[in-house]
Amino acid sequence: MKKEHIKMYKSGKRWLTALVTVAAVSLLGWTAAVHADATVNPAGSQPTVTAVTRAATAASNTTTTVMPNGDSDTTPVNNACLDGISNDQQGNLVLSGWHASNIYQPGTQHYLLVLNGANNQELYRTPATVINRPDVQAVYPQAAISGNGGFQATIPTARLTGADSYRIVSRYTTQANGEPSGNQDFWFPVISSKAGCLDSFKVTGSQITASGWHADDQAAVKPYHYLILFDQTHNREVTRKLVNNHTSADVRRAMPLIANSNRARFNVSFDLTPAMLNNQLVLISRYSGSQDGNSNYSDYYFNNQPLTIGNQQAGCLDRFGLNGWQVVASGWHAADASAMLPNHYLILFDQTLGREIGRKKVATTASADVAQNGFGNIANADHSRFSATFNISPNELGHRLVLLSRYSDDPNYGEGHHVDQWFNNTIDLHEKQAAWLDTLSYEQGDSIYSVTNYLDVAGWHADDMAALYPHHFIILYDGTTNRELARKEVTNIASPDVARANSDILNANRARFSTTFEVPDDAFDNNHIIRIISRYSDSSNGEGHYSQEWIGNRALNVPYKQGDYLYDRAGNAYRIPTDSPEHVAQLIAQLVGPVKTTQLAQVAQAARYVNAFCNDGRYTMSGPYYNKPYGVFIAHEFSCAGGTRAMGLVLNGLGYSYRHVNENLYTHQWCETVLDGRKAWVDGTNGYAGYYE
Repeated sequence: MKKEHIKMYKSGKRWLTALVTVAAVSLLGWTAAVHADATVNPAGSQPTVTAVTRAATAASNTTTTVMPNGDSDTTPVNNACLDGISNDQQGNLVLSGWHASNIYQPGTQHYLLVLNGANNQELYRTPATVINRPDVQAVYPQAAISGNGGFQATIPTARLTGADSYRIVSRYTTQANGEPSGNQDFWFPVISSKAGCLDSFKVTGSQITASGWHADDQAAVKPYHYLILFDQTHNREVTRKLVNNHTSADVRRAMPLIANSNRARFNVSFDLTPAMLNNQLVLISRYSGSQDGNSNYSDYYFNNQPLTIGNQQAGCLDRFGLNGWQVVASGWHAADASAMLPNHYLILFDQTLGREIGRKKVATTASADVAQNGFGNIANADHSRFSATFNISPNELGHRLVLLSRYSDDPNYGEGHHVDQWFNNTIDLHEKQAAWLDTLSYEQGDSIYSVTNYLDVAGWHADDMAALYPHHFIILYDGTTNRELARKEVTNIASPDVARANSDILNANRARFSTTFEVPDDAFDNNHIIRIISRYSDSSNGEGHYSQEWIGNRALNVPYKQGDYLYDRAGNAYRIPTDSPEHVAQLIAQLVGPVKTTQLAQVAQAARYVNAFCNDGRYTMSGPYYNKPYGVFIAHEFSCAGGTRAMGLVLNGLGYSYRHVNENLYTHQWCETVLDGRKAWVDGTNGYAGYYE
C-alpha cells in the first residue's frame, strides 16, 4: 500500500507544500479490548494480523495526500513490531519493540499484556518502559504516538508456566490499572514458548543415541535439562540423563522469539538392556527447576518419532551354494537386537526333514555398504557381514537346505533370548546333473601303417551323485542298433568355469573329462548314429548303482546344420553355397557319401540334412519360393512341395531317379524311388525314409 504525505513549510510569507514519500513498516493493526484476568476472544471483531518481528526502518513507499479543503489525511495508524525477546540475569523474558498509534488522550499510559496462546487467558500485565524511536517517528510522522512508541518490558518467566504459547497485546490507555479506555490495542501473533526437533533417534551399537534441540522460555528459570527415555508400550519411564546444552545458531535463526534458542542443542546416549526389546520408546526433553528433575518442570514430547527396539532387522545372502560336499554361505544380517544379543550364529537347516544340520558361531565384520544403502537406521548395519562353510553328507541328497542367521544372548549354544532371520535362498540336493560335450572328433588312421581310427571325446559332467558313485565312465553307444560299443573310466579335473554356472551341483568344481577311443577301421562306416553316455557308478566296472547322462549336444553320423554351415559325421564344417540349390544338393550328396551298408541308410541320412534346412526355414503356402528347392536351401521358406523337390535334387545327386507323389495337390507330398531293389519312400520335409510294405 502506498500513501503520499504532504509536508507544509513556510517560505517568506507563503506556505508551500512538498511531497514526502515514507514507508509503512508493517500491516495495519487492529483493536481489541483486553481486561485483566479475563479470557479475550478477538475473533469476529478484528481482522487477522500478520506477525512483524523485525525492526522498523526509515525507508518509505507510503504517502498521504492533501484533501480539497486543505486538511491532511487522517487515516488511522495502529502498527507495531516486536523486535526481540531475551532473558535477563534472573531468567525473565525481556520484550522490546514499538507500537505507533494516532489515537492519543492526555494521560495515556503504555501497557503490555501477556495472554495464553491457546485460549487468550491473561497471564500477566505490566506498564511498559518508554523507549524513544526516531526511526519509527520518521515512518509514521502523522501518528500521535510513534517516536515515543518504543517499549521494553520484563515478563516473569514463572508466569508463563504451563503455557506452550503466548501472545503479547500492546495497549495505550488512560487507566492506571491498564484496563481499556478507548485508546488502541495491538495484538501480536501467537508466539511459541517452546519448540523442539529430534534430528536422530536410533540404536547405535549397544546404545540408543539421540540428538536434536529443545528451545524453551522456561529454561532460564529451570536450569536442569533432562532427557527421559519413556516406554510407551508399558507407560513408564525407562531411564533419564542430565545433559548440557550446546550452541544452536541455526535454531536461533528459526526461532528468534524463544529465549534460549541460541543454546538449545543436545546429544545423549542410553545403554540398551533386554527389557527394552520390542517396546516402543519415545524421548522427552525436560527443563526442571529441581536438581532431580521431578518438580517444577517444562516438558517437550517427541512423540512423532518412536523407536521400537528389536523390531528392525534386515539381511541378504550374497552367496549360498555348494563347493564339493560343503555349503558356502556369505551375506549380512543387521538387527537392532544385536546390541543386547551379541552372539551371532548361522544355522543350516534341512527344510525337507524339518531339522537342523549344523550351526556355527560366526563373528560379524564391517559392512559400511549396508549402512550406506538404506539400512543405516538399524543398530549394527555397519558391522553385519558374515561368511561360513558347513560340511554335508550323502544323507542330505534329495533334500532342500536353507539358512538362518541368529543373534542370541547365549554365548555357548545360541539358545536363550534370540532373534532369527530366515533367508529365502535354498539349495536343492535333488540329484541334479548337467553335462556338455566340447569335443567329439573322429580321426581316420593311416591305412598303410594302421587299421585303427581314433575318436577324441572331451567335455564335462556335473552330478550330485558323484560323491556316492566315484567311478566315472564314458560310454560309446550305437544309437542305431542300441548297443554299447566301448567304455573307458576317466579321472575328472578341476572345472571352476562349470562351478560358476552350476554352483548348486555338488561336483561342479571338478567335472571335466577327456579320453580317446581306439576303434576298428570300419567301426563308423555303416552310418549308424553314435552317441556318448557319461556315467557315475559305485562299481569299478561301471555297473552296479549308477547315475548317467546321455550327452545330446553332439553325436556322430547325425546331420547337423548350424547357421551357414553343414557338419559331417566327424564334426567337420562346410559352408553352404548360396548361388544355387543344385550346389547345396551336391554338397549334401558329398557329405552322405557312397553306400556303406544299405541304400536306405544312405538316403535316410540325406533326408535328415534336407529336414535340417526346413527346420531353419518358415513354412508358408504363399511365399515366392515356397514350392521350390531355392526356397528350402536359400530363401528359408518351404512347404511339403518345396521339401519334396529339394529332396529330389539330392536323390539325383546320389544317382537315384524318383517320382513326386501328390505333386500339385493340396496334401502332403514326398519322393518315391527304388532302394536296395525295393520300392521306397523318402520324406525330406520331415527327415525320414523307408520301404513300402
